[in-house]
Amino acid sequence: MKLKQLDLSDGRSFEYALIGDGTNPIVMLHGYGDSWYSFNGMIDAAPDGVSVVSLTQRGHGNSHKPEDDYSIGTYAQDAIDVMDALGISDVPIVGHSMGTFIAQEIAMRDPAKVSHLCLIGSATTGDNAVLRSLTPETEVLTDPVHREFVHEFQAGTCANPLGPGMTLERIVDESMLLPARVWHMALMGLIDYRDADADPDLSAIICPTLIMWGDKDEIFLEHEQTKLQVKIKGAKRSDYKDVGHGLHWEKPQEAMAELLGFLGR
Repeated sequence: MKLKQLDLSDGRSFEYALIGDGTNPIVMLHGYGDSWYSFNGMIDAAPDGVSVVSLTQRGHGNSHKPEDDYSIGTYAQDAIDVMDALGISDVPIVGHSMGTFIAQEIAMRDPAKVSHLCLIGSATTGDNAVLRSLTPETEVLTDPVHREFVHEFQAGTCANPLGPGMTLERIVDESMLLPARVWHMALMGLIDYRDADADPDLSAIICPTLIMWGDKDEIFLEHEQTKLQVKIKGAKRSDYKDVGHGLHWEKPQEAMAELLGFLGR
């Protein structure tokens, strides 16, 4: 696995992890507060011959951190521009949490980019009571963000010890790279993506889609999985028993095996 940096002509700079030769890669998009490392366990479980690009998105990790503009639409455009720069198209995209909304947006905005979708810990909207309850805490964060806040946030997403290739302390280390303003603005961008009272039209998502969900997920609940499956035509759903929101952290080997089976690899 190699960590690389991609500098675009307009000044945007993105960190990403690469395994394999980059041919027909699986593109992975992490969740709120995370980085490329969010998928390290799945990357470690990938067999020889499988290529992965795990992108660190704006404001996170060692990617660029603009003063504003952390909407899901902007994140999606970033990912599309990175894929264009790397010559990637018609590939599987895997998202976790916030990354699933970015993946959905890419699939609707530029369908030719996406051969398959895998949505881990997702929903039709990021506007729910759990995420809204976090906004008062992020509003008052200052730099440097206290490690205790980050540790409590990340530890709360899992129901079990983490699987091979993942450690909570490394996850927290990566999350500590977010400035206080990004903790707040990225959260607001997630919450503002589709009104909870709206009936989203996801009919533009036409690629095969796999929804993976842990039944101990306390952020996106079961009824949200049901709605998502109904809204994405032909979507398949896989529920993991006694697993939390960080499904791919707790069960990275199982998640990668199921993904590859879904992709027919």
